[in-house]
Amino acid sequence: MFGFRALLSQLAGVLALFVLTAGCAAHAEFDEGFDYHAFTLPKDAEPPETILVQEFFWYGCPHCDRIEPYVNALLADLPKGVAFQRIPAALNPRWELHARAYYAAQSLGVVERTHAAMFDAIHRQRRRLNDRDALAAFYAEHGVDQAAFKSHLGSFDMDFQIRRAKRDANRYQVSSVPTFIVAGKYTTGPGVTGSNQRTMDVVRYLIDKELKALNAGR
Repeated sequence: MFGFRALLSQLAGVLALFVLTAGCAAHAEFDEGFDYHAFTLPKDAEPPETILVQEFFWYGCPHCDRIEPYVNALLADLPKGVAFQRIPAALNPRWELHARAYYAAQSLGVVERTHAAMFDAIHRQRRRLNDRDALAAFYAEHGVDQAAFKSHLGSFDMDFQIRRAKRDANRYQVSSVPTFIVAGKYTTGPGVTGSNQRTMDVVRYLIDKELKALNAGR
């Protein structure tokens, strides 16, 4: 009998420790240098009116494809005062073509219905959308005139968009995707956090951190 009571006591202790540990984990903060990295901003930088979250991605990246559902969950519950921007990384010529396709679709007003479809075509249908003709044919399936698409793909406006995307990638030292930038001050991604869910948890944590700082300064 004594042994049984002792066992119950030990089990109760273990359970209490588990509950305490779980409670601490639920309220744990994320660590700079481990879960995310911070940039040093100019001392005269003006505080933003809106917290901007930016995602650098590439359509051909399987990690970008797998994180899409998590990104969509974030977008469905984005707090007031927070904006989200996708930036197609143009780190090499192959990626640049897909970046141009994204900006062309955006310019033509079809990116909302073609963004997920591009990931699906490349990663589940195994289509090789690696040249202008293949891309034009894909977008034609979604109601885009092929000639108009090709015209936008090589336009001066697309050149400007690509230059700006490259500038931003260089500014934030983006070397892999997906990478997330919060408020122009913090960078994180699955390569840093180790998982898609933890990445989104870190992004939400940084959003809350910046919103509190912004509201405190008003």
